[in-house]
Amino acid sequence: MRDFFKYTFASILGTIVGLGVLGALSLGGLLIVVGTIATSSKDAGPTVENNSMLVFDLSMNITDSQPISTTAEALSRTLSEDSEPSSMTLRQVVETIDAAREDDRILGIYLHSSSSSSSNGFATLREVREALERFRDAGKTIIAYDQDWTEREYYLASVADEILINPLGIIEMNGLSSETTFLAGGLEKYGVGVQVTRVGKY
Repeated sequence: MRDFFKYTFASILGTIVGLGVLGALSLGGLLIVVGTIATSSKDAGPTVENNSMLVFDLSMNITDSQPISTTAEALSRTLSEDSEPSSMTLRQVVETIDAAREDDRILGIYLHSSSSSSSNGFATLREVREALERFRDAGKTIIAYDQDWTEREYYLASVADEILINPLGIIEMNGLSSETTFLAGGLEKYGVGVQVTRVGKY
């Protein structure tokens, strides 16, 4: 009976010690992973040298606020090799342009488009354009280049000192807005009646 208690106590003690060692190793591994992620996310970004140009992608998706992402998405973004953000907030864009205006190491801004899709509204583009105007008024250069110009991209590029297009590129301007002409009054002069169907006041 004495041997039974002795072996039982030894088994319990061994299990507790084993779980403690396993827990310590797991906690240590977790701390190493978290530390690695934290140090990689504290990267100060690219080094700005003298006579640098700030590159601004005209097709960047500019949002009012940072999109909410899950923990898995944030971890995946942190560990991925592609460090280019898919979107930036309007405040980040304007503050970056204003900071570049004050930075003597930056000579100018290079505007270009990496894709043809841009969903930025004109209110957002107006604020970005005003920041670009302040940058230009500070005596710094803005150069814009694209292969296929759209109205939204050209609206931002119109503040540039020099606008370039690829020899094989296209530019299509359909205007910033359009409205349907209402011809009811004119048709009534010729005896043509118009019946308008609508819901509510408008």
